[in-house]
Parts: sequence; C-alpha cells; structure tokens
Amino acid sequence: NPAQFDIYGNGSIEERDFRLFVKGYSELVSGVKETAARLLDSLMITATRNGLQNTLVTLPIREYLDMRGLKDEREIRRQVRSDIDALERISFEYKGTGKNRGAWLKVSISGGTVGQIKNGDIVFRFNQDFFDSFKVGSKLMYMYFPHEALKGNIKENPWKYWLARKISEHKRMNIGKPNEDIISVQTLIDACPNFPTYEKVMSEDRHINRRIIKPFERG
Repeated sequence: NPAQFDIYGNGSIEERDFRLFVKGYSELVSGVKETAARLLDSLMITATRNGLQNTLVTLPIREYLDMRGLKDEREIRRQVRSDIDALERISFEYKGTGKNRGAWLKVSISGGTVGQIKNGDIVFRFNQDFFDSFKVGSKLMYMYFPHEALKGNIKENPWKYWLARKISEHKRMNIGKPNEDIISVQTLIDACPNFPTYEKVMSEDRHINRRIIKPFERG
C-alpha cells in the first residue's frame, strides 16, 4: 500500500534512492496485488526470450496459466484485466549512474498503448525507457528467474514469490563473489511486503510460530 496520497488519490512510496508512484490508486478496486507483480515478471520473461527487442509483448493466456500453475481461465482473465490496469498506472524514479549520476530518472512500465486480452492473448506494451533501465551502458543485464516462483497458492505461501525473487536478484548482483550464495534472513524478510514484525504479532495473538516462522520456512 502507498505510504502517501495526494488530493487526487495518487499513491506514492519513497525510499532513499527510489520513488514509486501509482496514478489514481484510489480508483483501483483491490489495489496493486501480488498477482500484478507475477504478471509483470511473466511478461518480462516473454520479452526477454526475444532479447528485449520489442516493447509489444504477446503472452497467450494458456501459456500464462501454465506459468502460474493455474487452470481456471475465466478467473485468470478477470485477474489479468485488473493487474494490467494496475501496471499501467505505475511509474518510478531512481537515481542515475555514470553520466546521469545524481539525477533522478523517471520511468513508466507501460508504453502508453492500452493493455488487453485479445484473441486468447495477453497484449501489453512496455515503455522503452523501462527496457533501457535494464542496461549498463549498451549491455543488457539479464537475471535467471525460477519459474516455480510464479506458481503456488498465495494464501498458503504468501512469501514464496518474494523470497525466490530476492534470492535470484541477490545471486545475479553478486555472481562470482564470495557472498553469491549467502544472504541474510533480514534481507529476505525486508523483501516481503507486509511481513509481520515480532512486535506486531506479540501485541496481537502472540502466534510467532504460525505467523512468522512457519510461513517463512514454507516459502
């Protein structure tokens, strides 16, 4: 959930070197859900197969169902429409490097063309600047992504996707270094949105094992 709202209902989250904005957040029926993040990664995987050459990505619904390990096509169509709406509202700013060091660079995920489900395909246009944010100089930086992370019941394993994604990101950023396969528990917890704190659980039902330990271990 956004940390701040303006008078127009736009939401924003700010950290030291990163700012995220959601236009008209208050208009979203169910906010920005984890399924939107999974759809984004699925679209990125599809785009990456083609070397990020085309900002227009077509992902067959049937293939997306397989990537997510789901079977209910009617429900996934409803979910995708909602998730596309959320993704098209998101933009972010981050501090540049190299020639752009010190400057704030603003990027939208969507390239402007309205995403949709057409003839059994999910169609989404990425912003070119979004693709370019994955470059260091003229070289694209790829990350191996565990497809298994996209599957599974979110309610039963609420942290699975986030933990797998963070581990993959950490490994890519530290490839060849001594800490490539070493990551702290706190770093993993910080990557999980709304992970319950010890203080919060103790002030409520005090079920540390059920609400913190077991879900983390299952993830």
